Amino acid sequence: LICDDVLNFLRTSADQSFDVVVLSHVLEHLDNPQAFLSTLSQISKYFYIEVPDFESSHLNLYRSMIKTDLNYTDNDHVSEFDRRELADIIKQAGLAIEICEFSFGVMRYWCRKANDSCC
Repeated sequence: LICDDVLNFLRTSADQSFDVVVLSHVLEHLDNPQAFLSTLSQISKYFYIEVPDFESSHLNLYRSMIKTDLNYTDNDHVSEFDRRELADIIKQAGLAIEICEFSFGVMRYWCRKANDSCC
């Protein structure tokens, strides 16, 4: 088990491999989540991704309709994803979505490298 800053983790873990990478409320803080996932796919085959579900909030939907900037809770949230957008980012990073769940304002995805069979 490794708990680390994501950028430090990328610098120090390039020559290692991991069974699974857990990204719980990480992607929304990154400037380029797709590139980050693509890089991580070199060191693991399986991923758990969890981010806020902005489609579950009526306030975010309203702000989107009036074309106002969406802000989750603070300036640390660089990106906000709807369900389709995050699924596209995951797939473009070379990952396949195995399971997705949307509940309690959170999107959860279990993914694997797209070129690896699950069984």
